[in-house]
Amino acid sequence: MECPYCKKEMAKGKIPAGRNSVCWYPEENPVVGWISEADDGVVMLAEVGLFSAAMAESYYCKDCKIVITPVPEKQETTMDKLKKKWNDISDKMATASEARQARQEEERKEKQREKRGKKDPWER
Repeated sequence: MECPYCKKEMAKGKIPAGRNSVCWYPEENPVVGWISEADDGVVMLAEVGLFSAAMAESYYCKDCKIVITPVPEKQETTMDKLKKKWNDISDKMATASEARQARQEEERKEKQREKRGKKDPWER
């Protein structure tokens, strides 16, 4: 990504959440959980509260000392994820119910055919 201020190439990295400080780390240096193996992180804010373990993709310009973090068009919230999961489960249950009803109807018809086959055609 190009820096909007100096027009130089920005370094791609991540901002892990859930630490005692907010830091930017270069993409090539691993960040495992809340612990980074990188010594070249950039501290953005110290002594913050606890966050989730999510990481935001971001870009850092060493010359301008600026970090840019693009925000996606639509961020999927936990509630969105739960609703999607619930709808998936509901759809699967409805499909299974329809299949079970179709099977039961076919079994009922088969039993009727068997009864007709055993019955003497001259009997009433």
